[in-house]
Amino acid sequence: MDIMSAGGMIFAIGMLISAFLLEGGSFGKLLQPTAAMIVLGGTIGATLTSFPLKDIKKIGKALKTVFFNKPIDQLGIIDRLAELGDKARRSGILSLEEEIPKQDNELIKKGLELIMSGLDKDLVAETLMRQSEIDEADLHSCAAVWEAAGGYSPTMGIVGTVMGLVSVLGGLATAGMEKLGESISVAFIATLYGIFFANIFYIPWATKIKTCAKKQKAADELVIEGILSIQAGENPKVMKDKLSYELIAKLSGVNLEAKEAAAKAAKAAAKE
Repeated sequence: MDIMSAGGMIFAIGMLISAFLLEGGSFGKLLQPTAAMIVLGGTIGATLTSFPLKDIKKIGKALKTVFFNKPIDQLGIIDRLAELGDKARRSGILSLEEEIPKQDNELIKKGLELIMSGLDKDLVAETLMRQSEIDEADLHSCAAVWEAAGGYSPTMGIVGTVMGLVSVLGGLATAGMEKLGESISVAFIATLYGIFFANIFYIPWATKIKTCAKKQKAADELVIEGILSIQAGENPKVMKDKLSYELIAKLSGVNLEAKEAAAKAAKAAAKE
């Protein structure tokens, strides 16, 4: 389990409840079934209306990504690609066929299969890039569901509060001040629920999924570059150095394309 995801949620919930209790509140006042029905039911209904069934079915995958997503070892990927490149150089490209079932990275596995099928470099690159884009879009569609829920939830909280206030104001003539104050506080629990669920669960989950998608895309770019290097028969050491440089550049926020373009422009200016 992802300790940061679970720990962050537990810490946030614990701090909020502790602060409420320290201010003189009681835990029982936070438990309002009708407010929960309005907020959760309204949010679920609005979210179901907003997305097709195929996206709703990805909710389980989304939660798995949030709580059980394994960290991506990009340096390990580079080392693995270098090992495959070394074997291809020593024993021939066809020797990699026996390595396909051993791969736990699906994109590396697919890349080796494409090499074995005899496709040219451009077609291999296009196919792998398309697969990476599909995987990234799949994660973003998961994030979109939770983002939508995070938008609907506070609104449903306001709806619940307004409904509660309508009932309170309807009995204003017969209710005493003590009873009136208690009824108003109960009405505002719906707003609390809406904001709470949106900012502790839905929006952080969506952000975590998009972060995972970004990291996966970066790892996929390394894999694609490595597979193409293996197919071209590049020296494994050179390939490893190149991929490591690209990784360091990404981690440092360096735009390699912009840097290369600037270098070319400088050379062109020098020739002139």
